[in-house]
Amino acid sequence: MDDPDQVRTRTDFEERCFECVRVLRPDIEHHARSAAGAELTLDEEDLVRAPLLRVPPSILLGAADRPGIQFHLVCWNRANCLVEGVDEPYWPPT
Repeated sequence: MDDPDQVRTRTDFEERCFECVRVLRPDIEHHARSAAGAELTLDEEDLVRAPLLRVPPSILLGAADRPGIQFHLVCWNRANCLVEGVDEPYWPPT
């Protein structure tokens, strides 16, 4: 996030993604750093699971408790990646 050569779009999509990182960082940074190259214990996994499941749908979609919210999150993310040119659309072989 601090790379000066990184291209920034300043779009709503990008800002929401960065906000997810900012909110998640205190909950997962220590575990991510200490687990680099190592597996997390089950207790450590339990500590990071709740924020990872709660924060992105809350920030990106405004809700985390609706049924099927993960599917909506994947669709929203994919659509924005296509619009931003981060991903190319899937075209079946011709």
